[in-house]
Amino acid sequence: MSSILTITGETHNDCNVMDIEDLLGKPYKEHGRGNGGYDCYGIAIEVERRLGHYLRDVLYTTHDLELSGLAPTLGLYPVNRIERGTVIEIESKGELHIAVALDDRLMIHATYDRGVCVHPIKAFNVRGIYGFGLCV
Repeated sequence: MSSILTITGETHNDCNVMDIEDLLGKPYKEHGRGNGGYDCYGIAIEVERRLGHYLRDVLYTTHDLELSGLAPTLGLYPVNRIERGTVIEIESKGELHIAVALDDRLMIHATYDRGVCVHPIKAFNVRGIYGFGLCV
């Protein structure tokens, strides 16, 4: 299995392998949380769940919601480096967008045209990075 599909590393509480193959290619669905598709925040919730993190769901009505204002209520805090599980706030096609780092180079997210996919982080304008701490 390719390193894009299974991400390994040393962490706590057996969070050292995360298989995402079943998520790739799922369609984009507005407010999608797994039933028929995902939006960018829905896929972030699912990936963080697989890492042992709880990312609280939020109802939003606009795509210009900034994560920086919500981070404390979601249990996130700004971090200085990107690693597996880092929640990344990026700008994509003029809208704010959420992704989750698979490692320090790749991120998983959901886009309108490709659904759930993996892209290099450096291909986007990163606006903020947030972490949870250790797996729980």
